[in-house]
Amino acid sequence: MQKGVIEMRKVETIEKKHSDGMIRFPYVEIEGKEPGPTFGVVAGVHGSEYIGIEAARRLTDLDPDSIRGTLKVVPVVNVPAFLKKSIAICPVDGAPIGKLFPGDAGGSYTETLVSMVWDLMKDVDYAVDLHGGDMHETLTAYSQWPMTGDKNTDEVSKGMAEAFDMPFIVAKPEPEDDDKTGSYYEAAAYRGIPGILAEVGSHGEVDEELIAYTHYRGLTNVMKYLGMLEGEVERKRTSIPLTNFVAAISPFDGYFYPVVEAGQTVWEDQILGEVIDMFTGERASITAPADAVVLGLVTSLPVEKDQLALGLGTL
Repeated sequence: MQKGVIEMRKVETIEKKHSDGMIRFPYVEIEGKEPGPTFGVVAGVHGSEYIGIEAARRLTDLDPDSIRGTLKVVPVVNVPAFLKKSIAICPVDGAPIGKLFPGDAGGSYTETLVSMVWDLMKDVDYAVDLHGGDMHETLTAYSQWPMTGDKNTDEVSKGMAEAFDMPFIVAKPEPEDDDKTGSYYEAAAYRGIPGILAEVGSHGEVDEELIAYTHYRGLTNVMKYLGMLEGEVERKRTSIPLTNFVAAISPFDGYFYPVVEAGQTVWEDQILGEVIDMFTGERASITAPADAVVLGLVTSLPVEKDQLALGLGTL
C-alpha cells in the first residue's frame, strides 16, 4: 500500500538542553515516491539571510510524489539569530557559526548546535549550503564549490554549482592543511559528499524575485541535475568561472567606506575602499590582491579588525 503524503513528509523540532539555553531548530524530511539519492539543504546558518531561508522553506512544500529519493532540509539553523535579527554570528555566545562544521557535541552552545545539524545532515549524498545576503552586506549572485582532490566529488560539486545557474561560479582551492572544518558544504565535500554554497541578496531583504527565480529555481535545477525531479536543467545564462574566493580584510576596528560595488570587475592593486581607525584616526586603503570580481562587501559603517570587508572572486 502506498504511503500517504503525511507519512512521506516528516516535520520535526530538533531540541537539546545546553547549559547556555535550549537548542532547537526545525527539520523537514520528505521521502519521495520513487527511490533515489538523499539531498541535504541547510539555510539560515546566518539567521538574517532571509532569501536562503525562505527558498529552503518553500522547497519543503514539494509534492513527495514528484521526488525520487529523499529530501532533508534545515530551513533555519541559527534560530537565535533569526528571532533576534542578528547578523553573522550566533548571538548566544558570539561564535562564528559558519566556520564550525562539523561542530562538537560537548562544546559551546554554537558548537553543539552545529554538531546536531551535522548529525542529521552528514549522511546525505549531496549537500547545499544556502545563504542570502545578511543585513550588513550586499552580494552579487554566485555559487561556490570546494576543491578536495577527489575527482568524483569535485566533478559532481562543480556540476551542481553549474546547475544552480548563477552569473559566477567560484572554485575554492583545497585547504593547505588537513583542516576539515568550515561551512556545511565544505565539511561535507571534505568527507566525500559533493556540496556547494549559493549566495545572493542584500541587507536581509525579502526579495521575491531572488527567492523564486534564483535560489528556489537553483535548488530545483540541482535536483533535476541529480535526477531527483523530472525535467531538464533550466539554463538562462553562461556562468563566468572564478578561480578562488579571497577575503579583503580590515586592518582596524573602525569606519569603512567602500568605493566599488558588488558584481564590479576590479584589477590588482585597485583601491576598493578606505578604513579609518575609530580610536586613532589612522587611515588605510584596502586594495585588490588580484584581478577579480567583487562578490560582496560590507555596506554598514562599522568594520572589525581582521574581519572581511569585501569578498572577491579572482579572475
